[in-house]
Amino acid sequence: MAVIDRVLELSEQEAERALARTLARFSDRHRDLAGTLEHNFGLVAHRLGAEITVGRARRQLIGAYFTQEYALEAAALFNPSIVAHPDQAGCPPGEVRFVMSLRAVGEGHLSSIEFRSGTIGSDAGIRFDPPGRFLDTGCVRSVPHERHLFREKTHRTWP
Repeated sequence: MAVIDRVLELSEQEAERALARTLARFSDRHRDLAGTLEHNFGLVAHRLGAEITVGRARRQLIGAYFTQEYALEAAALFNPSIVAHPDQAGCPPGEVRFVMSLRAVGEGHLSSIEFRSGTIGSDAGIRFDPPGRFLDTGCVRSVPHERHLFREKTHRTWP
Protein backbone atom coordinates (compact mmCIF):
# COMPACT_ATOMS: atom_id res chain seq x y z
CA MET A 1 0.00 0.00 0.00
CA ALA A 2 2.91 2.37 0.58
CA VAL A 3 3.74 2.32 -3.15
CA ILE A 4 0.11 2.77 -4.17
CA ASP A 5 -0.32 5.60 -1.67
CA ARG A 6 2.67 7.44 -3.14
CA VAL A 7 1.13 7.29 -6.61
CA LEU A 8 -2.24 8.43 -5.25
CA GLU A 9 -0.54 11.44 -3.63
CA LEU A 10 0.80 12.68 -7.00
CA SER A 11 -1.06 15.45 -8.76
CA GLU A 12 -2.73 14.48 -12.04
CA GLN A 13 0.02 16.30 -13.95
CA GLU A 14 2.81 14.57 -12.00
CA ALA A 15 1.18 11.18 -12.65
CA GLU A 16 0.86 11.94 -16.37
CA ARG A 17 4.52 13.06 -16.60
CA ALA A 18 5.79 10.03 -14.68
CA LEU A 19 3.78 7.69 -16.89
CA ALA A 20 4.97 9.47 -20.06
CA ARG A 21 8.62 9.03 -18.94
CA THR A 22 7.99 5.35 -18.18
CA LEU A 23 6.31 4.69 -21.53
CA ALA A 24 9.05 6.57 -23.41
CA ARG A 25 11.78 4.60 -21.66
CA PHE A 26 10.34 1.10 -21.96
CA SER A 27 7.85 0.99 -24.87
CA ASP A 28 10.42 -0.06 -27.45
CA ARG A 29 11.11 -3.23 -25.42
CA HIS A 30 7.48 -4.33 -25.01
CA ARG A 31 4.82 -5.24 -27.56
CA ASP A 32 1.97 -3.64 -25.58
CA LEU A 33 3.43 -1.88 -22.56
CA ALA A 34 0.25 0.02 -21.73
CA GLY A 35 -1.71 -3.25 -21.76
CA THR A 36 0.89 -4.91 -19.53
CA LEU A 37 0.72 -2.04 -17.06
CA GLU A 38 -3.10 -2.19 -17.03
CA HIS A 39 -2.92 -5.95 -16.42
CA ASN A 40 -0.45 -5.53 -13.56
CA PHE A 41 -2.62 -2.82 -12.02
CA GLY A 42 -5.46 -5.35 -12.10
CA LEU A 43 -3.36 -7.68 -9.95
CA VAL A 44 -3.18 -5.12 -7.13
CA ALA A 45 -6.38 -3.10 -7.71
CA HIS A 46 -8.16 -4.86 -4.86
CA ARG A 47 -5.82 -3.02 -2.47
CA LEU A 48 -7.47 0.30 -3.37
CA GLY A 49 -10.88 -0.63 -2.07
CA ALA A 50 -14.16 -0.13 -3.89
CA GLU A 51 -14.48 3.53 -2.91
CA ILE A 52 -11.31 4.65 -4.75
CA THR A 53 -11.33 4.99 -8.53
CA VAL A 54 -8.32 6.11 -10.52
CA GLY A 55 -7.84 7.29 -14.08
CA ARG A 56 -5.79 5.67 -16.82
CA ALA A 57 -2.49 7.40 -15.97
CA ARG A 58 -2.61 6.39 -12.30
CA ARG A 59 -3.72 2.84 -13.13
CA GLN A 60 -0.83 2.38 -15.53
CA LEU A 61 1.65 4.07 -13.21
CA ILE A 62 0.62 1.82 -10.32
CA GLY A 63 0.89 -1.13 -12.72
CA ALA A 64 4.40 0.02 -13.66
CA TYR A 65 5.50 -0.07 -10.04
CA PHE A 66 4.40 -3.71 -9.88
CA THR A 67 6.08 -4.72 -13.14
CA GLN A 68 9.48 -6.36 -13.24
CA GLU A 69 11.57 -6.82 -16.32
CA TYR A 70 13.31 -10.14 -16.58
CA ALA A 71 16.87 -10.17 -17.90
CA LEU A 72 16.52 -13.14 -20.21
CA GLU A 73 20.11 -12.82 -21.38
CA ALA A 74 21.33 -13.53 -17.83
CA ALA A 75 19.26 -16.68 -17.32
CA ALA A 76 20.89 -20.06 -16.83
CA LEU A 77 19.70 -22.46 -19.52
CA PHE A 78 19.35 -26.20 -19.09
CA ASN A 79 17.17 -29.25 -19.85
CA PRO A 80 17.05 -28.69 -23.62
CA SER A 81 14.51 -30.63 -25.60
CA ILE A 82 14.37 -30.62 -29.38
CA VAL A 83 11.74 -31.89 -31.80
CA ALA A 84 11.23 -31.63 -35.54
CA HIS A 85 9.28 -28.49 -36.46
CA PRO A 86 5.80 -29.34 -37.79
CA ASP A 87 6.49 -27.17 -40.87
CA GLN A 88 9.40 -28.50 -42.92
CA ALA A 89 8.45 -26.49 -46.03
CA GLY A 90 11.41 -24.94 -47.81
CA CYS A 91 14.05 -27.19 -46.22
CA PRO A 92 16.56 -28.58 -48.72
CA PRO A 93 17.26 -32.33 -48.68
CA GLY A 94 19.15 -33.37 -45.56
CA GLU A 95 18.11 -30.30 -43.57
CA VAL A 96 15.57 -30.38 -40.72
CA ARG A 97 13.79 -27.46 -39.06
CA PHE A 98 13.45 -27.84 -35.30
CA VAL A 99 11.83 -26.32 -32.24
CA MET A 100 13.85 -26.34 -29.02
CA SER A 101 12.63 -25.70 -25.51
CA LEU A 102 14.94 -24.85 -22.63
CA ARG A 103 14.34 -24.26 -18.97
CA ALA A 104 15.64 -20.84 -17.97
CA VAL A 105 16.31 -19.78 -14.39
CA GLY A 106 17.08 -16.14 -13.86
CA GLU A 107 16.88 -13.34 -11.36
CA GLY A 108 15.26 -14.34 -8.10
CA HIS A 109 15.41 -17.97 -9.25
CA LEU A 110 12.37 -17.40 -11.44
CA SER A 111 11.93 -20.34 -13.75
CA SER A 112 10.56 -20.08 -17.25
CA ILE A 113 10.52 -21.99 -20.50
CA GLU A 114 12.15 -20.54 -23.60
CA PHE A 115 11.58 -21.67 -27.16
CA ARG A 116 13.88 -21.27 -30.14
CA SER A 117 13.70 -22.55 -33.68
CA GLY A 118 16.35 -23.27 -36.25
CA THR A 119 17.73 -25.83 -38.64
CA ILE A 120 20.13 -28.72 -38.57
CA GLY A 121 21.92 -28.84 -41.90
CA SER A 122 23.11 -31.85 -43.86
CA ASP A 123 26.60 -30.99 -42.52
CA ALA A 124 25.20 -31.47 -38.95
CA GLY A 125 25.65 -27.73 -38.37
CA ILE A 126 23.05 -26.14 -36.11
CA ARG A 127 21.73 -22.71 -37.02
CA PHE A 128 19.28 -20.87 -34.78
CA ASP A 129 16.72 -18.48 -36.21
CA PRO A 130 17.11 -14.93 -34.91
CA PRO A 131 14.83 -14.33 -31.92
CA GLY A 132 11.87 -12.02 -32.27
CA ARG A 133 12.06 -8.45 -31.05
CA PHE A 134 9.58 -8.98 -28.21
CA LEU A 135 9.09 -11.68 -25.62
CA ASP A 136 5.73 -13.31 -25.13
CA THR A 137 4.39 -14.25 -21.75
CA GLY A 138 2.10 -17.18 -21.23
CA CYS A 139 -0.92 -17.11 -19.01
CA VAL A 140 -2.17 -19.59 -16.48
CA ARG A 141 -5.51 -21.17 -17.22
CA SER A 142 -7.26 -24.10 -15.70
CA VAL A 143 -8.00 -27.11 -17.83
CA PRO A 144 -10.71 -29.43 -16.58
CA HIS A 145 -9.65 -33.05 -16.32
CA GLU A 146 -11.90 -36.02 -16.33
CA ARG A 147 -10.37 -38.24 -13.69
CA HIS A 148 -11.85 -41.48 -14.99
CA LEU A 149 -10.40 -40.90 -18.49
CA PHE A 150 -7.00 -40.06 -17.05
CA ARG A 151 -7.06 -43.19 -14.90
CA GLU A 152 -8.05 -45.36 -17.90
CA LYS A 153 -5.16 -44.03 -19.97
CA THR A 154 -2.59 -44.55 -17.21
CA HIS A 155 -3.67 -48.14 -16.67
CA ARG A 156 -3.84 -49.01 -20.35
CA THR A 157 -1.60 -51.81 -21.57
CA TRP A 158 0.36 -50.67 -24.60
CA PRO A 159 1.34 -53.09 -27.38
